[in-house]
Amino acid sequence: MLVQLRIRNLALAEDVLFEPGTGLNFITGETGAGKSLLMGALSLLLGDRSDRQMIRSGESECSIEAVFELSDSALIDELLEGEGLDACPDGELCIRRRVSVDGPSRSHVNGSPVRAQFLRKLGQLLVDMHGPHDHQSLLHLDIQRQILDDFCGVGAEVEQYSAMFSRWRHVRETLDRLRSEDGARMRELDMVRFQLKEIEEAELQPDEEEEIRGLYDRMANSTRILELSGRAAQLLSAGEDGTVFDMLVEVHRMIQELAELDDRATAMLEEVEGIQAGVEELSRGLEQRLDVAELDPERMSELEHRLDQIHRLKRKYGGGVSEILQLADELRVRMEELDSSEERIEALEHELTELDARLTGAASELFQKRSTGGEALAQRVCDQLATLGFPQAVFEVRVGRAGRTAHGEDSIELFLAPNPGEDLRPLRLVASSGEVSRVMLAIKVALAAQDRVPVLVFDEVDANVGGEVAVRVGEKLRELAVTHQVLCISHLPQVAALGDHHFQVSKEVREGRTRTRLQRLDETGRIDEITRMLGGGSADSAVGRHARELVRGGPSR
Repeated sequence: MLVQLRIRNLALAEDVLFEPGTGLNFITGETGAGKSLLMGALSLLLGDRSDRQMIRSGESECSIEAVFELSDSALIDELLEGEGLDACPDGELCIRRRVSVDGPSRSHVNGSPVRAQFLRKLGQLLVDMHGPHDHQSLLHLDIQRQILDDFCGVGAEVEQYSAMFSRWRHVRETLDRLRSEDGARMRELDMVRFQLKEIEEAELQPDEEEEIRGLYDRMANSTRILELSGRAAQLLSAGEDGTVFDMLVEVHRMIQELAELDDRATAMLEEVEGIQAGVEELSRGLEQRLDVAELDPERMSELEHRLDQIHRLKRKYGGGVSEILQLADELRVRMEELDSSEERIEALEHELTELDARLTGAASELFQKRSTGGEALAQRVCDQLATLGFPQAVFEVRVGRAGRTAHGEDSIELFLAPNPGEDLRPLRLVASSGEVSRVMLAIKVALAAQDRVPVLVFDEVDANVGGEVAVRVGEKLRELAVTHQVLCISHLPQVAALGDHHFQVSKEVREGRTRTRLQRLDETGRIDEITRMLGGGSADSAVGRHARELVRGGPSR
């Protein structure tokens, strides 16, 4: 239940503290005093869109804080833990929301920051709100289906069905896409196979191009290589007119003789010997090059053809040999994907068949439960309507078969014949706003045992009714208050007199500013307020005496 609601700087509410009790709580007051402010504050607290215009003039922010005490916090704790928040300590839940003039709203649950979207989820488990226009939601077919499902207790089955339906729709859409793309897939597969075959047949190697280029260049220059190598070898050691080696032998002889005459020449002798050894090594290297120098036109033609093949692939596919080899790997992967599409289509077709069968079976079970539950719900609502001014009304929940949706294969609609002799017609076509509000109240009473939302809020549920029917509306609210905490804004004294707790909203002007004032009324205050609602008068007047009778004959104590 809601144990405390504090509103600061919201519209005319400078600082309003609302502490409702268990059972049935009524809020009354003059038109424009701010009764609906409580409902608006709760809506904002539980995730409604914020508006900076609602901040009290001259203030930088407004805030709403609420404390709930939960007799069963299992669902709330599950939602909190799913958001990474701690469970409710001792079943107490604290919610706070602030809206500032120069920034986004800030929300906290048990001291931890949360998003407004999470507040909306939380609010659906805490408070069921019905404003002057909310009863119109009863005319929507989705709401009518939800009402029947709540009554039948098939929420878990519908959730499982919806999950299967989502998968079935995804598989069907995927199959449609794959089938429509089959022609394009085959064309792409042919192209991928051709390109991969072309690259694989080339048998490219990572460093092949550089090696072939070096060998080809050497073979292309073989004539000049032979000429230069041969001439150099002749100059070093094979010439007829004296070679470098011959001259070094003569130099060695001279320096050797010089060393015998001058010890300082010994080092020079070693240097000459080193030069001789180097010339001998160089000469052998040149002779070996002459032995291996290639002059093979056929081999050169092969190398030239190979280089042309590599260059053609590079021009066609871009990049170097390493990039072409990488492309080949990518083509292999893509070919496997395209080849596997047919297998995937077969697997998806098999899954779709299974899902079809499972959905059909689940839809049939839902239809049976909804049909049976619809009859029971209709009877309960008829019983409630009989006490709300429709003694001979006929109410029907029609469950038919329809196309497959996320919620089953049923068409569900509420029908009403409010007066004798009238044909049953869809509720959305036949009912006035007053009738719909009473039908909604009848449904809420019929669903009371199944409804786990602890707080019910009604704003003018007694609008457009009066007399004995108004009293019956009040009695139904009291019936709801046995299993729920009920907060109700009312303009009817005979209804407000039935409350367990009564709060009066008024406006006062202090220091030039208008403020909304909320106070809990004792018995005397209640009698005075009911007197005002009846038209006013002194405590000893007929109106005053009637007010006293209403209050003292209200809830049984």
